Amino acid sequence: MRRLTDTERKLLRIASNHISRYKYFPSVATLSKFSGRAPARVEAALRGLEQEGYITMEPEVRGASRVLIPWEIDMNSTLSKLKARRD
Repeated sequence: MRRLTDTERKLLRIASNHISRYKYFPSVATLSKFSGRAPARVEAALRGLEQEGYITMEPEVRGASRVLIPWEIDMNSTLSKLKARRD
């Protein structure tokens, strides 16, 4: 895994806090407002977080995205490796 950018780390923190309080993933507009980043930059950072496995996103369902905590990321990686060995 690569090192996260400042924007990605900030968005993860904002999203985690928002989910804890409101029980759903924040919108790009909300992330932009609280991070001070442009919406395009927020969207790019979210794509990066998804590619790295830190979040899962289902844009067609409002609030369906979720932040994966570090042990879930490690578990998903481990499961993928085990599956590959089995096949």
